[in-house]
Amino acid sequence: MLLVLVGLPAQLLLGVFFTPEGVIKWTHIGPSTARFQHFRYPMWFRYLTGVVEVLIGLSLLVGLWIGWLAALAALLLVVEMLVAIASHLLRGHDPFVPDAVPAVAMLLLTLPVLALHWGNLLALVR
Repeated sequence: MLLVLVGLPAQLLLGVFFTPEGVIKWTHIGPSTARFQHFRYPMWFRYLTGVVEVLIGLSLLVGLWIGWLAALAALLLVVEMLVAIASHLLRGHDPFVPDAVPAVAMLLLTLPVLALHWGNLLALVR
């Protein structure tokens, strides 16, 4: 029950956050362009990240009704947040570790969503 009380609001929050966040990466709004340049990633990677984030966000929202889709989106988001954390700490050479804190927070929000829907993904694979 606690997993549902934490996981569903987290899923909704993540879905509402990442859908426009992905669009932002396509439109050069905000600091995303500078951040990708700081990490020395090619611009195509920023566009790819934007597409992935839109798909994650929409899948999390639709996943409120289709559990395996939410699990798949959460799993992809875990991978993306691990890459984001590594980017901040390794590629960005950020002297201030808290620059990675938002990605860590998103990762921690994603874990209950993944745990909540994991069984749905396993049932699909079987």
